[in-house]
Amino acid sequence: MPRFFHVAPILLSPGSVILPGNWGRILRVYFQTNDVLFREYVLEEKRKSKFPEKPSRLNAVFLLETYEEALWYKNNLANTNLVYEVDAETEGVVIHRGDYTKVGPVNQPMLEAVPRYAEEYWSRVPTERIEVVFPNAVTVVAKRD
Repeated sequence: MPRFFHVAPILLSPGSVILPGNWGRILRVYFQTNDVLFREYVLEEKRKSKFPEKPSRLNAVFLLETYEEALWYKNNLANTNLVYEVDAETEGVVIHRGDYTKVGPVNQPMLEAVPRYAEEYWSRVPTERIEVVFPNAVTVVAKRD
């Protein structure tokens, strides 16, 4: 079974199971519109209309392919989170590999930039800063930071 890495703000122990969909759950509890909610809405609408075969970010676990990438992500984008090594059964599973810089903070006018970034996120093959959108549960093997 391949190993990946998952970065999360919660304390987990080896054997914990991370269910897909937590990101969508968090977004659904927001009471007011904000940048993250708008971005995720546009990403989901773009996926449904042009890339329906790809897994939804709202019903997924986000994984990184190397420990080094997980550390970079944690240290640069999520410094209060923790890094976990996880097992993920990939056989027969449709995943998406996207450039997570396309879903980060937007410094341009949102209405113009976010739809373009969403299209690029779903359509381009990333070469760096890759996140795996994984639609199934994964199992924590160890805490790694």
